[in-house]
Amino acid sequence: MPKTGTTWFKSLLFSLFNRSNNGLLDTPLQTHNPHELILSLEITIYAKDKNPVLTKMPSPRLFSTHLPYDSLPESVKNSNVRSFTLLVIPLTPLCRHGITTQSWRMSITM
Repeated sequence: MPKTGTTWFKSLLFSLFNRSNNGLLDTPLQTHNPHELILSLEITIYAKDKNPVLTKMPSPRLFSTHLPYDSLPESVKNSNVRSFTLLVIPLTPLCRHGITTQSWRMSITM
């Protein structure tokens, strides 16, 4: 079953922002998970260093976060930072679980 949601969105953003750096055959997405290529602010960056200097990271700098937009600092909101918001419908995982469970039951009874 193909991945959707965050994994798909991170792959798409990484491809768009790095299309001039990589060809179709030599993209890091061939060998790395999108979650490795777009770092999480909470889990990866700030867990290693409480005061990271983000401007020292190579450009384009793509980060992910679970913080709601309203919780971001004013310095981020008022900057020229491009931000993308991915909203997940809470029932989506339940629907996927139901489909997976149903197909699992079908394979057992067959």
